[in-house]
Amino acid sequence: MSEVWILKHIVLEHNHPLITPSKVRFLPINRSIFSTSILLFQSLSEVNVLVLQQTAYFSSQVGGIEHMRCTQLDISNMCRDDRIDLKNYDVDLLIEEFKLKKFVQPDFFYSIVKDFSDRLKHVFWADSIMIQHFKLFRGAVIRRMFIL
Repeated sequence: MSEVWILKHIVLEHNHPLITPSKVRFLPINRSIFSTSILLFQSLSEVNVLVLQQTAYFSSQVGGIEHMRCTQLDISNMCRDDRIDLKNYDVDLLIEEFKLKKFVQPDFFYSIVKDFSDRLKHVFWADSIMIQHFKLFRGAVIRRMFIL
C-alpha cells in the first residue's frame, strides 16, 4: 500500500480553525518576555512580590491579560530560573573565595561535597588559626566529645 495521498474533494463547511483567535497568544511562538519586563519581574521578585501579584500588576500596565505576551507560568519559571542561577552563583563565589585563601595561606584546607545533581551538600574548611588551636587544645576537644 502506497503512502501517497491524493486530495480529490474538499468540503469547506467541515473545516475549522486550528486554534481560536483568543488562544493564539498561548502558542509558544507568540510568548516571550521582553527585556524591560524581565527587569520589572526581577525587581518585584527581589522584594518578594508573589508571581500572582506580579502578573496582575503587569496585566494592568499593558491594558489587560489578553495583551500580555507571556503567561503567569512563564513569569513563574523565569523567577525560578533566576533563583537557581543565584544559588549556583553563591556556591561559585564560595569556591573562588576558598581557592584565593588557599593561594594566600598554603595550609588553608577546604572540602566541598556535592550531591548527585551537583548541588552543594557539605562544606568544611580550616584556616591556619583553627589548625593551631586544634593542635593546642586537641585533648580538650576529644575528651569533651566523649564526655556528654
